[in-house]
Amino acid sequence: MHQYFQNRKFEITSIFNNLSHVNLKDCIFANEKLDENGNIYDSTIKNCTFSEIGFKESKIIQCDFSFSVFIDCYFKNSDIKRINFTGCKFINCVFSGSKLVFDNCDFKYAVFENCYIPYDKMKANLPPEEENLRSALCRNLSIQCSLQGDYDNYKLYLFEDRKAGEVHEIRKLFHKSGSYYDKKFNFFEGISGLFNFLRSKASKFLWGYGERISVLVRNMIIIIALFSILYFAIPNCFQMNTGTSSISLIDAIFLSVTAFFNISPNVNPIGPWGRTLWVLENVSGIILVGFFITALFKRINRK
Repeated sequence: MHQYFQNRKFEITSIFNNLSHVNLKDCIFANEKLDENGNIYDSTIKNCTFSEIGFKESKIIQCDFSFSVFIDCYFKNSDIKRINFTGCKFINCVFSGSKLVFDNCDFKYAVFENCYIPYDKMKANLPPEEENLRSALCRNLSIQCSLQGDYDNYKLYLFEDRKAGEVHEIRKLFHKSGSYYDKKFNFFEGISGLFNFLRSKASKFLWGYGERISVLVRNMIIIIALFSILYFAIPNCFQMNTGTSSISLIDAIFLSVTAFFNISPNVNPIGPWGRTLWVLENVSGIILVGFFITALFKRINRK
């Protein structure tokens, strides 16, 4: 990590204990424990490196820390408000405590490595309008949560990433004239964005982005129920081994379950409707069962 210390000068402790109305740049603050006595107000401290600094219960208000690096810093129960963290990097930092507050902070282009801020503390500080930046930040934080084994926060950031990403993709095609998207993306990139939007929505509907098995189970039940009704309502779709083509609702449900899970039943599909419905449910079953096994494996593998 020596690159974060090159061409920067060390600052003395007495200055850093209470920084108010100061303007510093290219400085290094290292191995200090400010804690509740270390308050920083209305200051600009840009492009600096903070290494092993204890910010426990510190108050940091109305400051600009843009393009700075925080390494092994401790932010337990810190009160951090109206801070510009644009382009900052947080490495091996600790963000904990029920009283930890991040309020009205700017994290555009910020990067986290081996650490993350809990979703409930971070949600209000995500970029509100730039969906591409919101998506990128949430993707970074979701990966860090996953690496740390916090799958509750991982899923919250993942869903936020996908939600913002979908808005970003669809705006590539549907946007106001003269807007950022109008200047940045051409028509073919807009078509690609529409495809990505539809693919993401399909992933959400089919299996909750691979994170919600309940969505898969719901879809399985819906498909089985739908085909059961079709088998029962459309006459002469199947021929029983007894020779009859009339089936009861219970038989229709049984047929739908066996078709969905590709189990050979004691019947034969007949006619264009019967064969078509049978193949469609077979294919639907193969796809959803495959998704189910993948999602279940992901969940078991985490544990």
